[in-house]
Amino acid sequence: MAASEWEEVKRLAADFQKAQLQGTVQRLSERNCIQIVQQLVDRRLLEVLYTLDGRTYLTPRELARGVRDELAARGGRAAVADLARDLNVDYGHVEMKVAEMVKVDPSLQVTLGQVIDRSYIDRLAEEIDDKLQDAGYVRLADLIKLYDLPSDFLSAEISSRLGTRIRGRADDDGDILTDAYLSRERARVRGALAGTTRPTPARAIVARHGFRERLFAAVAAELSRAGEVGGAVAGGAWVPAGYARAQADHVRASYARNGYLEYDSLARVGVADPEGYVRRLLKDESLLYLSSCCCGASLEQQVEAALEEAAAAEGATVGDDGSVASAAFVEACARGFDDEIARAAAVAAATKRPAEERKPKEEAKEGRQGKKEERRQKAVGGARGGGNQGRETKQKSLKKKGRGGARGGDDDDGGGGGGGGGEAAAAEEEPEFLSADQLEEALSARTEKEGCPEELTRAIAERLRRPLARRYRDAVAAARAATFTAGSSSRRRAHDELSEKVNGLVANMRMFERGVATFPEADARPALARYLIRTAGAEITHLIIAYLASDDGGAPAVTPENCRQVASGIGDAGARASAVALAAEAVAGTELDGFHSRLDEALERCQVLVRKLDKKKEKQMAYGHRMALADQLREETNPAATLHLAALLLHHVHAQRPLVAPGRLVPTVLAALRGRVADGDHDVLLSCQELVVRLWILQFETAP
Repeated sequence: MAASEWEEVKRLAADFQKAQLQGTVQRLSERNCIQIVQQLVDRRLLEVLYTLDGRTYLTPRELARGVRDELAARGGRAAVADLARDLNVDYGHVEMKVAEMVKVDPSLQVTLGQVIDRSYIDRLAEEIDDKLQDAGYVRLADLIKLYDLPSDFLSAEISSRLGTRIRGRADDDGDILTDAYLSRERARVRGALAGTTRPTPARAIVARHGFRERLFAAVAAELSRAGEVGGAVAGGAWVPAGYARAQADHVRASYARNGYLEYDSLARVGVADPEGYVRRLLKDESLLYLSSCCCGASLEQQVEAALEEAAAAEGATVGDDGSVASAAFVEACARGFDDEIARAAAVAAATKRPAEERKPKEEAKEGRQGKKEERRQKAVGGARGGGNQGRETKQKSLKKKGRGGARGGDDDDGGGGGGGGGEAAAAEEEPEFLSADQLEEALSARTEKEGCPEELTRAIAERLRRPLARRYRDAVAAARAATFTAGSSSRRRAHDELSEKVNGLVANMRMFERGVATFPEADARPALARYLIRTAGAEITHLIIAYLASDDGGAPAVTPENCRQVASGIGDAGARASAVALAAEAVAGTELDGFHSRLDEALERCQVLVRKLDKKKEKQMAYGHRMALADQLREETNPAATLHLAALLLHHVHAQRPLVAPGRLVPTVLAALRGRVADGDHDVLLSCQELVVRLWILQFETAP
């Protein structure tokens, strides 16, 4: 700044001070004051902030003081937007000033657009401590909802004050517990475990006594290690020591009596891992462990003697190493290729052979040549006065005409040679089922579970190669015959409709499976899975059976009532019958994995590809299901149906997973909502459930 300008500034300042000291006669006008302040601001000698109305000035120091005053007036917590409104200053200025204050003052924090003072956190900690001492424990989720603060922020502040202002400790979930509460829960767990006399799922004990699940697991393991209770947690269940001793005595007695142990029988007496349990219990015994049982040395000797007798039996297959497979076992191995033969035949039938494109022309040409030859031979035979030669020539002509399609018998005069050439041509045109190496590899996957050696597997493969190839050719011929008789356009249209409907229903079922997965596996998940299979799964299988039944012209319309009858009417061998069987097996199962495995095989028979559902469409489907539940709930008047819909809708909202469940599992769904909804709301749901049960009892008692 030039000296002249500085002198002018000092002169203006002196004039300004002089004007202030003078009386009202020489007071500056508002306009002059604004001009002076503006000139000071322009020369960067003064920093001011304008208010929103533009009538007053505010210095940064005054703004900081105003922020602190407002923060103190609001109890140590205020939103930046509220500060800007009350101080009549632009939001950006307030936000920048708050950021500067937080940098220099460690007692201030900013979270989610709110300024929080340390005094507020201290008072909040005192309130939490009061709640903790009254209840014994406080859930972090409840505190987040009560104080409307982020979980990370609140958890960090609480952790820093544990043992000082908050007299308690935090568990793995972030919840706060007192030592007295932990001691009380430890005593309750000890009493519950001491009173258990048989293996009981840990979840059942937790639900019955109202324990916290993780706390129960930790306390049970600690009590077991300390020897305060006899028993241990194994496979998600509490096994008392007395029961474990009785179980071990039973297993030892069974082995001593029979010389072997079946895993299924061990599972029936409560052994979760039969093979591992036997290895630990009978570790001093020399046992042979198989896929379904384990046997001792005495039983091995008996089996070896039986194998030696079977080696000389008719129909047995003997490997190079001396191992023996019975005829029944070989036949079972052959039946294991039925599905693969059907699938391969369906693919081969769908692929048009080059020979089929030229077959009509060749047959027409050969037919004309055959007729000429027949007339010529008849004429020659008539001249010689005999008919036998004419008939013989006619037979040759017909055999030639059949080409690869006929597999006639031997002929003494050379006709059989022509037939053999036709079979060779057909074999070249037909795709091969499995080569010798491929067949042996496929058999190895089936026989290795039974402990078959490699040499025996190779011998079985060599024995089955030709019979399987013959069955494959027959299946291809049957599949091609079925393919050529079906209407191409109508079947393609029906196939497209089936694919579209099945993809939609499978997407719905996958969406509901995520809701089933939120339940404990040992509790309600099996029942929910069975219900889902019987409803959504049955609808898919009905579509498949209806599609397959449409090939039969007189088949009736498929409904849930006559579905089994229609399915039994589809009796032709091949892909259709196997698809119907797989669909029936799928809907008759009880596990979702098994259902989808059989459904995928059935859809493969029908050549239906299940498309992967994108996340956006899945969200739209979930939202549509949620809105549909809400609409049904608004229109429902029946109390039981209302409670049913409310439980499903609440599970959808709080678990973020849609769910379908029968009415008898409504109590299970309500139990799963504990901890997800507020305690008061959950009590209301339980009261509604009790009223519905009372209403049913009253209706039953008053029914005529």
